[in-house]
Amino acid sequence: MVMKYLKKFESLFNSKPILFYDNSIPRGVEMFSGGPKNEPKKFDFYMQRKEVWDEFEKDSLISFAEQNREKINSYSFDTSVTSDMDIFTIVLNDQDTSDEIDTLKEIYCHKCDDDVYIVQEFLLDPNIDKRYYCGGFDVLLELLEDLI
Repeated sequence: MVMKYLKKFESLFNSKPILFYDNSIPRGVEMFSGGPKNEPKKFDFYMQRKEVWDEFEKDSLISFAEQNREKINSYSFDTSVTSDMDIFTIVLNDQDTSDEIDTLKEIYCHKCDDDVYIVQEFLLDPNIDKRYYCGGFDVLLELLEDLI
């Protein structure tokens, strides 16, 4: 019974995305003063407990992608090789057209247990790999807005 009431107020405590891994920072180093240490497997517990996207979430993500079509090259719900759960993938348009090689940024969104969303921002060249914890769907949408 208590968990039911705590769940209502949980969003007050996790109202911002938490960057928990950045490959440009050595592992084990504190990300910011009082923040989590730089560790890519910090939230693996959630990654092992993925859930299926509901229709509201799917419609909202598709709507978000369509509204930002000028920045987004493609988007889709893809089934992971290691799981039957869908990953929402966004590929952004090349920001630097001076390169001969396309350097498209990819964003992978995983829906996990307890309204947790894990997001990976990936760019091959330069090598960028950042991972975020989002405690709620609104926080996920806020993060996506910032990343694109």
